[in-house]
Amino acid sequence: RWKNQAAGARQLFARAGFNAKSDNENVFKEAKLRLEDLTALLRGESILVPSNIEPQPNQNEQVSNRPPLMWRLERAHDDRLAVWTANAGQFNKNLAGARHEAETVAALAQIIQHPSYTDADSESYIEYAKALQKAALDLRRAVEQKDVAAAGTAAGDMKKACDNCHLDYRGG
Repeated sequence: RWKNQAAGARQLFARAGFNAKSDNENVFKEAKLRLEDLTALLRGESILVPSNIEPQPNQNEQVSNRPPLMWRLERAHDDRLAVWTANAGQFNKNLAGARHEAETVAALAQIIQHPSYTDADSESYIEYAKALQKAALDLRRAVEQKDVAAAGTAAGDMKKACDNCHLDYRGG
């Protein structure tokens, strides 16, 4: 029932989400308007999409800005996987969590390869993203096999892929 409004609503919600990193009265007002829009859609009503919002249902746009994805990748490794793969006790205690984090990293590594991201047209950037994804999938396989040594190696490979990419694309 929302198909005819989905593209315009997506643009409105994306704009509100993007602007939410600021904290001023206009951002708050827009967030309230989007809440009203969402409530209306859930009630089966239509929303008014301003004429300056161009619905682009087939546009290949970013799923997310890259910084939050990088933050999540760092949390996956530094706060979870590095700890959980450091020894057999931690590994065996956190098998489900390690699998989840490995799958999350693999998915995020796929997302950051999307052509809409800066540097996605660079062969080396894509190689780093693919290396990260491969290491994450290797880690998932190690978790399934309950192989702590392979999991530690895969977690190290993930960190190496990130560090090498950061050296080339962030300058350190």
